[in-house]
Amino acid sequence: MELACLSLVCMVIFGAQWGIVRARRPDLLVLFTDVGQGDCTLIQTAEGHTVLIDCGTPEAGDKVVVPMLDWMGIRRIDLCLITHGHADHAGGYDVVSDGVVIDRVGLSGAETEGVDEEEDLSDKVVCTAREAGTDVIQLRSGDALQVGASTRLDILHPSSGDAPGNESSLVILVSCGAFRILVPGDAGCDSEWKMLRMGVLPDVDVLRVGHHGSESASGSGFLERIRPALSVVSVGNNRYGHPADETLERLAECGSTVYRTDRDGTVTLTIRGDKLTVGRALGG
Repeated sequence: MELACLSLVCMVIFGAQWGIVRARRPDLLVLFTDVGQGDCTLIQTAEGHTVLIDCGTPEAGDKVVVPMLDWMGIRRIDLCLITHGHADHAGGYDVVSDGVVIDRVGLSGAETEGVDEEEDLSDKVVCTAREAGTDVIQLRSGDALQVGASTRLDILHPSSGDAPGNESSLVILVSCGAFRILVPGDAGCDSEWKMLRMGVLPDVDVLRVGHHGSESASGSGFLERIRPALSVVSVGNNRYGHPADETLERLAECGSTVYRTDRDGTVTLTIRGDKLTVGRALGG
């Protein structure tokens, strides 16, 4: 589905659905948002705290993310995390920050010296944030952020000194009650092996599949360690062969049920007590 059409679908479906969500807010609501070939994950706690992980491309930010936030009645983002500076993750930050107030933005603490600013938008995000009076924090492995009473975000990667690019992506473990959701940005097998060696990876319930399902991510050893019951691939029309057949096979071999935003639309997770419900906010 083209992005130009997605904004209208957002308006129709989110306008009807989120009145119900606001009336009966769950312990945690997670939206793996269909932004085409890019990434954007929205998290909302029972208290109404909102976290946005990545903002998609500039076009997706304008035509999908901002309309979604508007129809959900979200005027303030407590925390926006940019996993890394590539345009399909960070490109929508400017337009999103124009549409809502962002209290804090967190970026990868990996080295950025010498980075091509046309390829990595991290410095641009920092400038935009500071001009708006938004707090900026650099995050590394071992950092933790509490959001509301029952939701915690642990940063598993990168370590200081890691090089910029996909392998410098923030890898974020979202915990609510007994449930764990892993959001690894575009981190690939090199980062996965590093986390395996460090012993920081737990079992997880849900994996937002790394690097749009690239063959170079979601390795067998990594999947055997985390064993996700559910996996979500954020992907759109692309020339890279995402998601790779090999990656889908590895996910199937570990018994994970796979959703894809290019086929299923925005994938929603709702946590209430000891129950996790999976749905689709946008028709696939």
